[in-house]
Amino acid sequence: MTAEHGAVPSPHNLASDIDRLTQYVNSLEQRLPLLPHPYCSAMVEAVEELSGALEAMRAANERLVASHQVTASEWQRYRELFDLAPDGYLVTDIDGVIQEANRAASTLLKVSQRHLVGKPIVKFIAADSRPAFLPHLARLQRGEELRQCEVRLQPRSEPFLPVAFSAVPARDVQEQVIGLRWLVRDVSERQRREEALSRADDALEQRVQERTMELARANAALRAALHEKELLLKEVHHRIKNNLQVVSSLLDLQADASDDPRIRTLLEDSQHRIHAIALIHETLYQSGEAGRVELSSLIRLLAERLLSAYVSAAKAVRLQVDAEEVWLDLQRGVPCGLILNELLSNCLKHAFPSGHAGLIHVRLHREATQHVYLNICDNGVGFPAGVDFRHVNSLGLQLVCMLTEQLGGEIELERHNGTAFTLSFPL
Repeated sequence: MTAEHGAVPSPHNLASDIDRLTQYVNSLEQRLPLLPHPYCSAMVEAVEELSGALEAMRAANERLVASHQVTASEWQRYRELFDLAPDGYLVTDIDGVIQEANRAASTLLKVSQRHLVGKPIVKFIAADSRPAFLPHLARLQRGEELRQCEVRLQPRSEPFLPVAFSAVPARDVQEQVIGLRWLVRDVSERQRREEALSRADDALEQRVQERTMELARANAALRAALHEKELLLKEVHHRIKNNLQVVSSLLDLQADASDDPRIRTLLEDSQHRIHAIALIHETLYQSGEAGRVELSSLIRLLAERLLSAYVSAAKAVRLQVDAEEVWLDLQRGVPCGLILNELLSNCLKHAFPSGHAGLIHVRLHREATQHVYLNICDNGVGFPAGVDFRHVNSLGLQLVCMLTEQLGGEIELERHNGTAFTLSFPL
C-alpha cells in the first residue's frame, strides 16, 4: 500500500551494516602495524576518515529512525481522524475516481471501504442530481473549491439520501491539481427538521388565517351589535324626547287653564327645564354619538330656543357665544344643560327690565387640566347686592347649586358691570 493510502513505509535500518563496517575498520586498525612503512601513514589516515564517516552515518541513521517513528505516529493519528470522522471523507483522483474512503463514507454509500476504491464518485449521484453535480466537478478540476452543494445520493439498494458535498483540489509542488478531497454530510435530519418546521409554519399560518376569519366574524358581529345598540339608544332618546314633549304640552295646557300668574310662571319655568332635557336627547338622537353630547352645539340650540320663548326680551337682547368643542356623557350633559337653562333664563327674565337692550355673552373652554369652564355674563342691572345666591328661595338657583355639586364642580358670581356666573367642573 502506498504512503498516501496505507501505512508510512519503514526506512532501511543501517545500524547492523554500520556495526559490521565498524568491526572491519577496527580489524584494519589492528593490522596497520604489520604493513610496510611507506603505506602505514596513508592507511592510518584513511582508516581514521572511514571511522569518522561511520560515526556520522550512525548518527544520521539514528535521526532517520527517530524521524520515521514520529512520522508513523502522526500518520496513525491522521488515519484515525480520517477513518473515525462522523462525516464522510473521500479522496479521488482528478476525474473523481475514488482512491480512499473513510467509514462514514462507506456507511453513507452502503459499500465497503475496500470496494469503493476505483469507483467513480458520480456513480453514486442520483440521476436527477447529476446535471447539477457535473459542472461542480469540472470547476474542481480547474482548481476551484466547492462549498455546500446539495444533491441526492443513490446508495446501493437503498432509498435516495440527501447530502451536502464540499470539496477542495489537492495540488503538487508545481500547484497542479492532482486529486480532489471530498466531505460528504448527511442532511436528511436537517431536511426533516426543516420540513417539520415548514409544516408547523403552514399549520400556524392556517391557524392564523382561521383565527383571523373568526375575529373578522366576531368583529362583524360586534359591529352589528353596536349598530343595533346605537339604533336602540337613538330610539330611546327619541322616545324620551317625545315623552318630554308630551309632558311639556300637558304643562302648557295646565298653565292655560290657570288664572294665577304665579302658577303660570312656575309651570312655564318647568316647561323650559323639560325643553332643555328634551333638547339634550334630541341632540343625542341626531348626532349619532352613543351617549355623548357636544356642549358648544347644545349651548347655541338652547340659547336660541330660550330667546324665542322670551319674545319681549329677545327683541332687545343680543346673544354672543364663544365656545370650544367639548364632549360630555349623558350623566354630565343633562345637569350642565339644566344649569345653562336656569342661568340664561335668569338673564332673559331679570337682567334687562322694561325691554332694555343688552348683551348676554356665553364662553366655554377646556383647559389642559381637563377642567371645563362655562361663563355666562350679561351687562344688565346686576345681581342684587348683599344677596347670597346660594341661599335664596329661587328654585332655579337652588337647582344650579345642587347640579353643580352633582358635577363635582364649583360656581362663582361676579357683580361687576352686570352679572357673571362661572361654572367649572372636571371632565
